[in-house]
Amino acid sequence: MTVRLAVVDNNPSMREFIAEVSNELGFETRLYASGDAFLDGDGDEADIILLDILMPGRGGLEVIHELANRQSQARIYLLSSLDSADLKAMRNAGRARELRMQGIITKPLRAASLRKTLSAMMA
Repeated sequence: MTVRLAVVDNNPSMREFIAEVSNELGFETRLYASGDAFLDGDGDEADIILLDILMPGRGGLEVIHELANRQSQARIYLLSSLDSADLKAMRNAGRARELRMQGIITKPLRAASLRKTLSAMMA
């Protein structure tokens, strides 16, 4: 079974880097440059969402609220360089809305650690 991964990040080099590593591991990866593009597109079909927090337009928190309204069953990982306390608060807000908030991936990313994290998601 192919795992569908949505990468929502306004940084094009970050999206491409994650796509390169995830595609090597066998994910079906879709890239979104903003929360708006994700919510207006086919993002609802994702099994796993890597969600940047700080983006123009609808940012991560707004996306989390909309995913809760849509009763998303995707596993959600927050992707950011924010302070961990802020990220934990956002993760807890998603959990309070019954989303499957799985974890926090801290930027900057390294290929080896990203590969390990993504591999664990496939299990």
